[in-house]
Amino acid sequence: MEPYQSKQKIKLRLIRNLVIGLSAITAAFYFVYSAAGNPYHEYLLITKGVTTNGFIADAEEIVEDGDDGRAHFSHYYSYTFRVSSGKELTSHGEGQGRLPNELNDLKRPYPIKVIYLKKNPEINKVKNTISESIGELLWRKIGLGAVLFIAFSSIGILLLKNAITEYSSAIKMQNS
Repeated sequence: MEPYQSKQKIKLRLIRNLVIGLSAITAAFYFVYSAAGNPYHEYLLITKGVTTNGFIADAEEIVEDGDDGRAHFSHYYSYTFRVSSGKELTSHGEGQGRLPNELNDLKRPYPIKVIYLKKNPEINKVKNTISESIGELLWRKIGLGAVLFIAFSSIGILLLKNAITEYSSAIKMQNS
């Protein structure tokens, strides 16, 4: 009965380590996706987007204490725009750094250009926040996103590799 329990412990340790490794890879994917956004949507906006006028109606600056002891700034804004059918939509965006001066004290809505998909206007962005070309999109979103994903997921990959190696070694030792 002792070897059976031992095999059970080995399998449980393998499963635990695999779950931790896959969780690390999933966290890396989520981090890169949240930082870079959906590159396919941006591609569609660049190639098939319709530009219209919109207005930023609300903006807020967020200040957080960084690990380095310095303040880190980001901002959030909401905007409205009309699609070609006349329907008005409200959306939002966010950015890193200080809130632009023109959005600090919004007494009147601030005019902007919005780009959206005619078939799915819920996919939209403020025009000056998307890549200007397919080349820039490939570099900024795909290239840098892949580099970030590889860097952050390497921990998970190492955990998976070590889990499999540890499992193989434990099984070999048990069988000999």
